[in-house]
Amino acid sequence: SRQPTSFKASALYLAGRSHGHKPDRVAWMESRNLETDDPGKAAIRMDATAAASTRCKQPQYHFIISFDPNDAKAGKVNDQVMREIAG
Repeated sequence: SRQPTSFKASALYLAGRSHGHKPDRVAWMESRNLETDDPGKAAIRMDATAAASTRCKQPQYHFIISFDPNDAKAGKVNDQVMREIAG
């Protein structure tokens, strides 16, 4: 459906820092191919990279992978498995 309007909006949403969300709603966050794990700094870097491209028209896409909480409780899914699947 609707995608975030900017890297900053995405980063703040995902970190639970917008629209009344709390940071504890996110179990963990991870970035790839960036020199920072700070969502605000990562957004600045991604904005700069997208702006440097003449071909880049829609520089971001947000998707979610959700896991059944019962699978985690049963030991079927852990952080390592989730990171591998996301990768």
